[in-house]
Amino acid sequence: TRSRSTSTSTSNQADIKLPIEIKESLKHAIKCDQKSMQVEGRVDAFCLPVCLICDRVIFGCETVHKVDKEAVMATKSKFSIEEYNSFYDMELHAELIKQYEVEGLEGLLLSPRATKTTDASTGDVHYSTCFNCYNSMKVKESDNPPKHAIANGFAIGQVPTRILKNEDITEEMCALLAPIRPYAYLFAYSAGAHKSIKGH
Repeated sequence: TRSRSTSTSTSNQADIKLPIEIKESLKHAIKCDQKSMQVEGRVDAFCLPVCLICDRVIFGCETVHKVDKEAVMATKSKFSIEEYNSFYDMELHAELIKQYEVEGLEGLLLSPRATKTTDASTGDVHYSTCFNCYNSMKVKESDNPPKHAIANGFAIGQVPTRILKNEDITEEMCALLAPIRPYAYLFAYSAGAHKSIKGH
């Protein structure tokens, strides 16, 4: 009895009793999901794809696009450290630059967390990008970086581990050290029968 219950609880989701058309679609989705999340060189490891340009996790139903080094270098003026320093009239710290350095694409502000794949037949290296950044890269007439690109004022970085270990950093410390502090407004409304809406 124990062995039967164990096999039932650990069975693959695609093996449960479903109409054939749904079952096949589920199998296909699982296969595509695993393929897009596969870590290169490790058959047993998976992770969500990260965009090379904006360093954001690509999740949900968003299409994961692939770009090679040539495509990135063709639009390097959008992501160059030199252009960043010139536009913001500042000099990025060497430690911060290192946090956004990708091997083979030095001098550009890119995400080292981006998912990298290598073509087995040609040896070409491709990086994952999100839909918005991919479309923005195709606009050759403009040197402006994509809206959420690291090179568009989002070179924030993280506290170097030689100063403070990640597990020792609290949310309060992050708020004090962050060069950019997001904020929001909260509006609350209340009303009832025969009452006008009030807000604050």
